[in-house]
Amino acid sequence: MNLVLPSPRGSPDIPNNNLFIFNLLNKICYLIVNITYKNFLCKLKLIFYYLRIKYLNCEHNFYIIIHGGCE
Repeated sequence: MNLVLPSPRGSPDIPNNNLFIFNLLNKICYLIVNITYKNFLCKLKLIFYYLRIKYLNCEHNFYIIIHGGCE
């Protein structure tokens, strides 16, 4: 005698749900990494310009005033 148990209701949706959450986390993670990386590059650039102003006394010192803010 074969006993076939019906699968619990809602179980087919679980893999899709997990995939959706995984994709969402992936996108959020990508955004965070992207923003942090751009911010890091921006800070590097600012440090570079700061050093140029401090030690080379360049005419580029207006650059930080105009482009001073990082994203």
